[in-house]
Amino acid sequence: EGAIFMVVLVIDSNPAELMKTAQTIQSVYAEADVLAFDDGMDAVQYGFNHTVDAVYSAVMLPHLTGFDVARLLRGRHPGMTTVLFDDSEAFAGRARRARIGFCRKPLEEEALRRLLAETAAGRRG
Repeated sequence: EGAIFMVVLVIDSNPAELMKTAQTIQSVYAEADVLAFDDGMDAVQYGFNHTVDAVYSAVMLPHLTGFDVARLLRGRHPGMTTVLFDDSEAFAGRARRARIGFCRKPLEEEALRRLLAETAAGRRG
């Protein structure tokens, strides 16, 4: 089976979480271009000028929320996969209603790998 090339944006204002999440995503999507951003505005600016296949973002960010990032970039890239994460379940219902994936922080590596495998399978199907 051929490798899937994707551009994936990872956004989190916590540097340690950002690095860990980006590394996990890169290990699952070996052929992907995984780009890390600590600010949603920078990620949106990138996404308006480049192709983006998936966004994995914290809900709470400086300047914008993960929901804002999803809304703005989905307008530009309608088929984009979006997964938000937060340390509370408070945003899970809102994410579901917006058809956005949701994960609880701290992101457990196995749970993230499962979610990424499902996302990758969905992109193949």
